[in-house]
Amino acid sequence: MSSQSRREKLSPWPKIHRELNRVRTQLQSPWSTLGNALISAKQNAEYRRELGKRIEAARETYTASPISQIADSFMLVRIIGNDLEPRHRKGQSFDNVLFILDNEPVFDACEKF
Repeated sequence: MSSQSRREKLSPWPKIHRELNRVRTQLQSPWSTLGNALISAKQNAEYRRELGKRIEAARETYTASPISQIADSFMLVRIIGNDLEPRHRKGQSFDNVLFILDNEPVFDACEKF
């Protein structure tokens, strides 16, 4: 008997039971049902559809605005904490930042602060 014919003779209930257990785990509720999972999936699909529409509208609004004609730029901001003695010597954080600024390459359209 081939494995395929064995699969055909198996009851569908174990598969349904596994799916219900997966749904319960996914929805994190012991009382979840397949119907609840379908409702949740439908709500999720509607949310994603609406989100896609909002993203597309935002893109269209941006491309129509005058700010979209300005070249993109960015700023690199470093926030440096205090020296942690005895792990660091006094002034080590400041020296590290100076080393980074002196040795790091220049980025196009980037300000460093």
